[in-house]
Amino acid sequence: MTATSDGAGGSEKPVLGRELSDFLVELSITIEKHAIYPRGHPLLPLAIDSLLSRLDRFLQVKSQISIGVANDQLIIEGVATDPGNQLLAELAGRLHRHNLGAMTFEKGITADEMSECLLLLAEEADRSEVPLGLGPEEVLSSWPHMRLYSLKFDQLELVLSGTDSESKEVTEVQRRAAALWLGLARAAMAREKSEDVRAALEEEEDTDPAVVAEAINANRGTVAYDQVVVGYLLQIASELHGSPKDESVMLRKRMSKLVAGLSEQTLQHLMEMGGNGGQRSQFLLNAAEGMTADAVIELVEAAGKEETRGISASMLRMLRKLAYHAENDLGERRTESDKNLRDQIKGLVSNWTLTDPNPEGYSSAMKEMAESRRSFAVAPEQVFQPESKRTFQMALELNTCGAGVVRALKTLLDEGDLRWVVETLGETDDSVVKAMTWGEIRHAGVLRRMLEADPLDVEVVDLVLPELGMDAAEPMISVLVESESRQTRRVLFDRVVRLGSSVGPLVLKYLDDKRWYVQRNMLTIISQLPKVPEEFDATPFMQNQDPRVRREAFLLLFDHPELRIKAITKAVADTDLTIVNFGLTAALGDCPEIAVPLVISRAVESQDQTTRLAAIKVLGVAGSAKAMNVLLAMVAHKKTLFRTKRPPKTPEYLAALEALAAYSTDAKVRKVFVALLGLKDSDIAALARSGAER
Repeated sequence: MTATSDGAGGSEKPVLGRELSDFLVELSITIEKHAIYPRGHPLLPLAIDSLLSRLDRFLQVKSQISIGVANDQLIIEGVATDPGNQLLAELAGRLHRHNLGAMTFEKGITADEMSECLLLLAEEADRSEVPLGLGPEEVLSSWPHMRLYSLKFDQLELVLSGTDSESKEVTEVQRRAAALWLGLARAAMAREKSEDVRAALEEEEDTDPAVVAEAINANRGTVAYDQVVVGYLLQIASELHGSPKDESVMLRKRMSKLVAGLSEQTLQHLMEMGGNGGQRSQFLLNAAEGMTADAVIELVEAAGKEETRGISASMLRMLRKLAYHAENDLGERRTESDKNLRDQIKGLVSNWTLTDPNPEGYSSAMKEMAESRRSFAVAPEQVFQPESKRTFQMALELNTCGAGVVRALKTLLDEGDLRWVVETLGETDDSVVKAMTWGEIRHAGVLRRMLEADPLDVEVVDLVLPELGMDAAEPMISVLVESESRQTRRVLFDRVVRLGSSVGPLVLKYLDDKRWYVQRNMLTIISQLPKVPEEFDATPFMQNQDPRVRREAFLLLFDHPELRIKAITKAVADTDLTIVNFGLTAALGDCPEIAVPLVISRAVESQDQTTRLAAIKVLGVAGSAKAMNVLLAMVAHKKTLFRTKRPPKTPEYLAALEALAAYSTDAKVRKVFVALLGLKDSDIAALARSGAER
């Protein structure tokens, strides 16, 4: 690792060393090769050997190499990779989608261990039954000299041991909360260099909020470091917003202590969020829902300064009074103080985009609090309000439906009791109440609220889908397109595909959307339907500017009998190597004559060895005289001044010999094989013998 000046302030900014960068790039490429080629393919051992060769250089001087994962970056040796590096960003994204937080390599790692691990990573999380990080722990630690870590890490049980729960059972919410805190603690310590601190990474005190805050105070200022820390803060705020308070109490306490330990300058710096105002507002809104009152006040005050809309002293005093009552009062007063505090803060944050230095939300909040005499009183009209659940149950029993029942149902749906409603319907026979209920649920507003919930309640979705069928298709695809949650997109993707071929025409409408990820997802859905819509034409997408869209289009077209030749030819000529390799793999089954010159060009001129070897293999099945002559040229002896010399034993040379076996009836080819039969080199002799016998 080296350090370079950032030019602006003259401070040193750590960057990744060339050898480490090359290792990560080769790791990314090797995983891609495992995704392209089937298990047992002869090219995979070559790729593994090359990767292990690079890794061994580092393991000669240290016993272990660790790689951390942070969204679109990797952290190795305390330095974050450049998110602009496409290969490394894709590798980080792949690991992140598998819900992995880190991976380690130890001295003594074997090719079998590396190969087995990379085969698991090669499968996209979206297409696997469950991401690796959410699967069995024994799978992640099944190799002696390498390991994958979910966000649990080794010390997860250490953090969980501090929960207030008397039960030994740990809920998924508690486990996820502990994992996020450990990730933040590790990110905060990422730049520490002393051996004492590195050794302490395995100790409990490293998860102490005061230690984490001290590390962030000391290390803020480096872009990559700040991005990772801010990324964890955003995830934690989102987690607290959506999880039950009684299950995330320890994470709330830790975040409160962390915020209290951050300096004013550090808080304000982190609240800049890279200049992303929308991200900052969402963070504060989530914090207002999930963090302790004291922590929320500190964050809002720091964000107010960043927004250049400092909050007045009188407003702060009033907010702090509410926070005091929310933390220290008992019973109803405490509950109402806490609710009022969070409501007022959300009102302020939502209006910070206004240009008026005294936003309307600010003035309204001040007026409401000033005029309120007893904010915790119950509204008179709510005192004797009928119970919606009881009304609905009675209506089902009596099979009667009136305005009161409709109001009760709407209240239940508005309050998020959809699961209870559907489970209450159960196996009841057809009735006017049941028909009315499903009619109301089919309403777009109810469906969208269900699908847009974060986190998405998968069990509720699966409860209503059998009844709704195609009525749910439009809302599901719409939320799939817009949702920022990877879990939500994965769940809805699978459910849309389950609807079968009838969903095809609706999917086609969304292909008009110009966003690459929308087009990619729609093409992937079409590829998994039992029958491709007759009116669908994937040909235009072969010209799409984004290679991720083109990849899905080519995979569809390879299976189209009338367009297969054109698709293979276009794919082999594409600028994206992944697509080129897709095309070469497809050509192994039937290489069109028109594509042979392109395949020859890839075999001879490609800078990527994987592509060259794949192209040579295709030449072996092309059945073309041109292809045979190129293969003969690859294995032909080279004339020197005094003698002729056999070409060096390269993977390309061996692949060409193997491919020539398909032309063994030709006299020139048989002559080559006969000449090589007597060689001492067992590999070459075996290929020559196989070709001659064939």
